[in-house]
This record gives sequence, C-alpha cells and structure tokens, in this order.
Amino acid sequence: SGLQARRYFNYDEAGPKPIAGTARSHALPNAVPTTRTIPRQYAENKSYHISQRSNTSNPLSILPKLKRIVGEAMIGQYNWKHTYHDDYRMLYLYNPSILPLRRRDESNTDPDDLSPQDLVKYLVTYRAYTGSNCFGPDPERAIMKAGEQISYLAMALLDGELDLVPGTDTLIDLNAGPTRLHYWRQSMMICNEEIKRVRIRRTRGDARRRVPAGYGTAADTRIPYVYPNIYGNGLEVTLLGHDTRIDAGKNFNIFRSPAPESNRSAEEVSTGVYDYYLQTFPSPHRYRRLNIPDGQEDVAARLDLRIEGEGYRISPGELPRPSFDTPDSYNSIERYAYTAERHMLPDGPRNGTAAIETVPFFGDENDHGSACCVGLKLLGRDVLVGIAHQKLSPRTAFWRADIKGRYDHFLHDQFVSRFIAYDTMPPFDVVARSGLFCLGFADEGESKKDDGTCSSLAGMNTNGGNTQLNLFNRTFACPAIHFISAFTDVVGPDDSKAIIGYGVNDCHPRMFMVEKDEIAKLLVG
Repeated sequence: SGLQARRYFNYDEAGPKPIAGTARSHALPNAVPTTRTIPRQYAENKSYHISQRSNTSNPLSILPKLKRIVGEAMIGQYNWKHTYHDDYRMLYLYNPSILPLRRRDESNTDPDDLSPQDLVKYLVTYRAYTGSNCFGPDPERAIMKAGEQISYLAMALLDGELDLVPGTDTLIDLNAGPTRLHYWRQSMMICNEEIKRVRIRRTRGDARRRVPAGYGTAADTRIPYVYPNIYGNGLEVTLLGHDTRIDAGKNFNIFRSPAPESNRSAEEVSTGVYDYYLQTFPSPHRYRRLNIPDGQEDVAARLDLRIEGEGYRISPGELPRPSFDTPDSYNSIERYAYTAERHMLPDGPRNGTAAIETVPFFGDENDHGSACCVGLKLLGRDVLVGIAHQKLSPRTAFWRADIKGRYDHFLHDQFVSRFIAYDTMPPFDVVARSGLFCLGFADEGESKKDDGTCSSLAGMNTNGGNTQLNLFNRTFACPAIHFISAFTDVVGPDDSKAIIGYGVNDCHPRMFMVEKDEIAKLLVG
C-alpha cells in the first residue's frame, strides 16, 4: 500500500531509559529518622505497614471536621498541641520536584537562575506522607485508612550526580501556619490551588534561627512566617506571601516564554525578559498568563488570561496523532452517547436511550498535567516538552461506561504517561505527542553511597498483588502508579540531558537522567 507501518510498543518498553549510573531512590536520614522509616526486612509485610500508621501517643495533627467536638471555628485546623518527639508513624517519601540551581553571574543573567555553591546543583522537595500505596492500588484502602493522613514537605540539596549534599535534608511542617492545606502537591511551591512565595535558606550545622520568641507558633503566624522544622536543620523555609486561589483543580505547571518587546496592553504587568504561564491542561493545551510583580513582598498573584483572550484551546481532533501505538490503541469503549456530565458519573447505569458511540480507551481530552517544561530540538525545531498522564480515576470510572463490561475488572488509580511538544511562543501549539508509556521500578541500591541515603523500599514490592500495571489482560514491568512530578534540564554546560523524577506506587521516590535525543525519538513517528 505504500503506507509506513505504525510503531508499536508495550507500555514498559516505550518509556525513556535512565542513563547508566544516574538513577537514585533517596532516603533522607536527617529529615525522616529511622524511627519513622519502614525497615527493609518489613518492606513487603503489609500488616507491619498498617500497624505503624497509628504508632503515636500524640493527639491528632489536624483537628477533626466535627463541629460538635472542636467547634465550628476549628474544623479541619492545625492542632497546635501536636508534638513530634513521640510520633513514630511511618513517613513515605515520593513525588520529588527538582529545581535546578544554575550560577548567575556576568555571563549568565537569566532571572530564574540562582548562585549556589559549586557542589550544590539542585533543590529537591518530596511529599512526606503518613499513608502509601506500596502494595499498589487497594480497593479497600487499608493502609490509607489505618491512621490519620498528613502531608509534610521534605527537602534537600543535591549535587551534580543527584546525590544528597550531607546535612541539608529537612522536614518542614506546612500545616503549621497560615494558609494550611491538608493535601498539597509541590511544584514551584504550588500547593494544589495555592501559590506560595517562599525564601529557602541554607543553615549551617546546629546554627539557631534568630527569630523572636513565639514566632512561627500559634502565638504568631504573621507573614513573613518561618515554617517549623520537624527534623533536620540544614534548610529553613520562610513564607513571604501567598495567593489563596490561582485556579480550580490541581496538577498545574508553570512554564515560561520570552516576553514580547511590545504589544502590551495597559492592564498587563511586565514580568521582565520572560512571561510566565500557568498550565491548567496539557492537551488540549490550556493555560493562563501569570502576573507576579517583581520585588513584591506580599504575593498578590493576579492570574490574567493570555493576550489573545479566553484560555487557548484546540479541539481534540486537531491534536497530532501519537507517535506510536500501545495496547490501548487497539481497544475502544462502546458507550451510550451521554452528555459530558452524564457519562462522567462514576458507575453510571448502562441504560441510556441515546445512540451508541465508539471512543478511544484513553481519550485525547483526558490528559492531565504531570511536569513541564524542558527545551529541546525536534527535527531541527526548538520546542518545549512537557509530560502528561492518564489515570484510571475512580471519580470518573470512564472504562466502566463500556456497555459490554469488558473493562469492569480494571483496577482504579493506574497511570500511563506521554511526552508532549509545544511551540515555544504563544499560543503554544501542540506540535507532537508520544504514545503512552510507564516508568520502571527502582533497583535496590540506587545510590553510590552506603550512608543511609538510599530508600529501604527501593526494589521491593515489584511483583505480585496489585503492584504492577495491569491493563488489557496483560501485566507490565512497571508500577501501577507512577506519577511524574519532576522534569527539568541538567545543570551544567551539557544541555543534552534532562532529569525525570517520579513517585513509585506512592511509596518512595525515584529520579534519573535521560538523553534528550531519546525523548525526541519518542516524539517522532
């Protein structure tokens, strides 16, 4: 026929592969002491994980949402009577976010670059959570329900090899202070719908913070506000300001583009050399311009629509075809042609009267943001590349709309991802999409050092039960849940590499370097 055959990959074959020797699965010995870490010999003992979820003599960290117990004003508020010294509930680190710290000097005037010491190349943050899915998605949510679900912020500095800079790992309590959020995702200090302006300062040894008595406690939560460190003293985080709501939802990303030299309207605030955008959906691409005046102490981030007007969006039919096929490419959903509101109802009845329609298993409109953006060359063209994901969310249960019930046995909360390439200038058209892929499990010893900086959970729970991705009656060699939370350039003169960071089954973190050329090959059909 003269037509070139489409490439086909299984999900675990398609994902980018780590550059040899670069993969890391961190533990943070100062930020999360051994008393709050699952020992390796119990890593695959689910009963032990459950038993440690309530291993504390403290009152609840967050007051219950019951007015008759705590009073209306205190519903869901931080419990200032909570202490940490006898709290032994396990903390699981995952979903790392990575901020490159490039040197700014006379030859490099990039406003987003910092001036770290030569050893320090990255700031990394992790979600530190009292719950996990180490055994894969659980319909009963046994580990999650076994105790209070609390998020903390773990952070550290990394060197050029992605190893921890000794003494810098710290655990911060973002719940204790103004604008507390129960659930949060860290990315440029975006916490779900809230954006925070913070100052992160490295401290030395046991140097004490010079703050007034009562500051950073219930007695004084004024901004600027120093968040209390739970464990570790290598870093200090000060809240300088916040915006209570930047959009509705989560999984947002911030990216930038060179600012136009003219054509600014009177209402628009200049942000200097670059314009900054909040990506709300990766594909079809939706975003808004962020206006955060430079030098403003209290962040009053005014979220403006981009110059062209309403948030830009292209119809799913105009999106580039994925660069390769995967198992879902040959599986579709036959459903009643409900309205969008009706067919998104979880477990909706299969008794509609509308015509039957056939739709792809993973619809183009269902991509959600993971991480963005890294610049690279695609067929000689400069592009910005981000990562999106599709999820079998129990809130939508889209696969159960199939009138034949072919996918009813699929387990919820499974993830697949893809790369998406955008034009570098507004309106940031989608120029290429890869097929879907998953990322692999960590190996035991993904650290060069025998100093407690490698996760005790790395390389464990890699098969059996619900730990692996299982779709279309096939099991793949990757975790059921991989959430990519970091995608950034490597610091240094070699711009041919990028870093990907993700959570493995909401259990432990993993990151590695990858060649940009490999990403480009995945984007080209």
